[in-house]
Amino acid sequence: MARRCAYRFRLCLTSLFQRPGQGGLQVCPSKDRESQQWTSIEPREEVITCNIGDMLMRWSDDQLPSNFHRVRSPLPGEYQGARYSLAFFCQANE
Repeated sequence: MARRCAYRFRLCLTSLFQRPGQGGLQVCPSKDRESQQWTSIEPREEVITCNIGDMLMRWSDDQLPSNFHRVRSPLPGEYQGARYSLAFFCQANE
């Protein structure tokens, strides 16, 4: 069961600060979306996980790819508390 269902971030960038034991983030490159090949992102001390959004992918001329991501529910024995992320919202003029 997912804590947050799969989606692509439409805006620019999300930074996720995780501590060991606070896992659950999984990514799936767009090309693998139909095959559901999810990769878990293991939290590491002093590492900030950055998720590229569609807007930044567009600004970089697809050099920085956006992907589908989700947050799975914690497994027994894993951290059950809140998760925090910092999103940078920036919408360019048309």
